[in-house]
Amino acid sequence: MKKIVLIIVPILILLIAGILMYFPRFTNYMEEQKIKDYVKETYGYDAEIKSVSTTGLFSDSVFVVFPKDHQDMEFKVTQYYDSDTLTDDHAHAIEADKAFHKLEKVIPAIERLGFQGPDYFDGEVRVGYSSEKKLHDLNLYSSTPIEIASFGEKELDRFFELQRLLKQSGADITNVVVTDLREPADSNSFAFNMEHLQNVKTKEDLFVQIKRGSWELSSFHENKKWEAERAKVENDRFTFQSEYDNYWFNCRETNEKGECTNIFVTVYFDENSLTKANVHLEQDLNAIFTLFEKTITPRVAIEYSFIEKGSDDSIRFLDKEIATYENTSHFIRQNFK
Repeated sequence: MKKIVLIIVPILILLIAGILMYFPRFTNYMEEQKIKDYVKETYGYDAEIKSVSTTGLFSDSVFVVFPKDHQDMEFKVTQYYDSDTLTDDHAHAIEADKAFHKLEKVIPAIERLGFQGPDYFDGEVRVGYSSEKKLHDLNLYSSTPIEIASFGEKELDRFFELQRLLKQSGADITNVVVTDLREPADSNSFAFNMEHLQNVKTKEDLFVQIKRGSWELSSFHENKKWEAERAKVENDRFTFQSEYDNYWFNCRETNEKGECTNIFVTVYFDENSLTKANVHLEQDLNAIFTLFEKTITPRVAIEYSFIEKGSDDSIRFLDKEIATYENTSHFIRQNFK
């Protein structure tokens, strides 16, 4: 009797293990079949499922699907975890697909310019979409590096021709993002809104619009523009740039002319300088405030970050906060030990 029990127990364990291993597969199959049935009943064609994702327990499942005979047109079907309800963004995918087919006629010319689609599409140019914002996006990758410093001289012709081709196609594209193919830490990326390019007639016009979409490009040129004024202000007690900074101030927003209207600047002071005991602090701060609030034009919103060299602790102030004090001396007395 004991021998029979000993034989039966392992068999039962194997049987249970087999059921447990099969059950998730069976469940996944049923879920996928439900999605396929939904697409068939709603849109009248057979679909394949590319992927499914969730954000954790008790979260919705998002299925990326595409018609069997039209793999380029992917859309999402969402299964809500707390109900049997299914929703999709098929209508937005249809509109993006229409844009793609208009774009198709100029894709060979775009590729000859040295642009391609993402690696996850095997380099093929596709039109993406955002169902929430009702936007159509075009993500392109440059086969050659794009450098900030030489963009105006080396890249502007190529980008001007790109925007001309996009306009010529008549495709409903909202945003274009171009990234070079270097490693993420080294690559540069440029974005522009096609609506803002409607009145672009010259390369100079285009350059302004691209600067508006790239804080790095605008920072580079604004830094260069005001470099001589910086040299008049800096001294051996403080500097606007460390070895870790690419720019001596960052341009966070621009106006319609591509001029900086929102600045973030870090000012590095010598050790033990940010104190009331520093007899030069008022003089130095006045020079800094004059440079950013009176010399640099047009008038901008500014955020200052004051830090002593060798320290990790910075003190930040908006220019409008500093303006609430009677004068610089009052500002120092209230904020520095």
